[in-house]
Amino acid sequence: MAGVIRLLVVGRHPRRTAVRAVLLALVASLVFGLVLRPARVDGESMAPTVRDRSLRFVSLLRYARRDPQPGDIVAVRLAGRRVMYLKRVLATGGDRIAFSNGVLRVNGDVRPEPYVRFHGDWTFEETELAADEFFVAGDNRALLPPAHVAGAVRRDRIAGGLLY
Repeated sequence: MAGVIRLLVVGRHPRRTAVRAVLLALVASLVFGLVLRPARVDGESMAPTVRDRSLRFVSLLRYARRDPQPGDIVAVRLAGRRVMYLKRVLATGGDRIAFSNGVLRVNGDVRPEPYVRFHGDWTFEETELAADEFFVAGDNRALLPPAHVAGAVRRDRIAGGLLY
């Protein structure tokens, strides 16, 4: 019986199996360390676009050659490499942004937000973003602003873009 279990685990060529296992571990650590990051969603701030308790993947290379654009869903680093929030980019560097009774205004113009299904009455004074800043917020605006991690974030805090 022990011989059958050993055969099932390591096969007929244990050395070849060990090399394959090491290569698989190396490739997996490279892919999940440098290219993709799994993200477990915890919260309703991006509802209904991204459901609470769902598993998504963040592409760490999405913004290697370009900056995020308004409408993109990005992963924002908060503490270390592992704690991130998924948020939507609403405005980019140099833009003036404000909310008035739930209506988003960028550079004085109303910006349509077809992805927002749960509207609220957010009101923020107009603020101008620095050249390296992005304004991010969740899609569920029915939640009060303190329930969101929203606002201006620097470019270096954006870890990547939502892949799935």
